Order: sequence, then C-alpha cells, then structure tokens
Amino acid sequence: MSKLINKRHEAFCLEYMKDRNTTAAYKRAGYAPKRDNTAKSAAARLLTNVDSGVPARIAELEAEFAERIGFEIEDILKAHVAIVRADPSKLSRLVRGACRYCHGARHDYQWRTPRELNIAVRKWNTLPTVARKLEPKPTDAGGFAYNATCAPHPSCPECDGIGHPQAHFEGYESIPDRSRPLFRGVEVTPGGGMKILMADIDASLDKLARHLGFYCKNKHVVLDTSDELTDLIMKIQDTNSKMPLTSSSRITSKVQ
Repeated sequence: MSKLINKRHEAFCLEYMKDRNTTAAYKRAGYAPKRDNTAKSAAARLLTNVDSGVPARIAELEAEFAERIGFEIEDILKAHVAIVRADPSKLSRLVRGACRYCHGARHDYQWRTPRELNIAVRKWNTLPTVARKLEPKPTDAGGFAYNATCAPHPSCPECDGIGHPQAHFEGYESIPDRSRPLFRGVEVTPGGGMKILMADIDASLDKLARHLGFYCKNKHVVLDTSDELTDLIMKIQDTNSKMPLTSSSRITSKVQ
C-alpha cells in the first residue's frame, strides 16, 4: 500500500505511530479543532473509517516497523508473561534479624567490635556536661560480636522477640533467571539509601488481559485452559482479580 492520497490522513498516520496519542496526532497532522474533545472524537472516527484508508495504512506502518526492528507481537506478549510470572521476593524482601539487645549479655546493648565501642565512647566524651549526665557512658556490658543476620531472641525485652526489620536485596547474580525480567536497575535515594527498580507487574497483566479481549464490551471470550498464558491468568483470577470469568476446563464468558 502506497502513501494515502489525502495528505492530512497520511500525516495523521505517521504522527499517530510516534506516540499512539490520537488527539495529539490529529493536531500535529494539521487539523485545527477548537477543543481537545473535538480532536479526540475526530481522530477516533479516522481510526475506524475504512474508506479513508487510515486503518489499513496504520496496520501497514506497524508491520513495517515490526519487521524493521525484528520484533513480533509474540515477543512482546512473551516479555509480559515473563514479568507476570516472576517472583518479586527473589529480588528484595523484608527480613527480621536480631536487635542490638537480643543476644547481648543480660540483654544489654551488644557491639559489633571493640572499635565500634571506642568510637561511641569518643563521641560521648565530646557531649556537653549536661548531656553526659543524661546519657550513660557506653560500656562493654553487653559484649561484642553482634550479627544482624541472627534470629531475634524470643525473650528479648527490647524488641519482644520481633527483632529488627530490614530490607534485603539480592545481588544480580543471585536472582533466578525466572525473576530477572523484573529487574530494572538500582536507584540511590536522596537519603543515601538504595532501592531496586522493578517492572510493573500489574501493567503487564493489564496489557495481556487487553490482548485477550477481557475488557471488550459485548464480546464472547473463549479460553482454553490448556494454554499456559490462560492458566496463569485464571490463577490470578482465583485470587484478587475482578475479571468476570469462571473456572472450567473450557470457558465461554461474556465480558461485561
């Protein structure tokens, strides 16, 4: 299919391919609607007007683009399935380790090393006289060898056996292959901390659901649960999803 004879229609198709924003594409194509709602409605009509050649031209451009980059719809769907199936807890999770008093002698404050205690003592010595009277001088009464990875002591009077909560981040090499599609890098926060960036599981699930037609009005959706993707979505439906589906070996459901 060659370029559309109507230059504005052709321009609309090319602009639409940039960001899939129908309203913006309509304006950039040279149309001058008075309101955004007018542009949105007119663009929607163009997208469905077969006689204009716009739907066919956009389909052609999409096919050319996919061929040029060597990326098919199936590749996109597989990428989204990989994200939905990944386990976020394999990247980061909340763990609870012993607090400083859990395993100290007589549940006194426990230090990691003598050097840590010496630093605390030097800091205490720099306090004003009044502050030193209010703040006891650090001692080695609780002993040393504090290890945050030890389990909390069930009888600890300071933490009630709950321990100290902390975030645990896996090194990239330790992330299982199945969960690596979630990993998007690491960000340093303004306070100097770090957080792992992850792909949006809910967004990928939404795209898969839309591809399968779950949100289409007055459309019968036939699902074969022998399909791996369908099995996955049905499991999610059994938990918290509000998708109007019922579970059976083969399903025909009218999506509302």
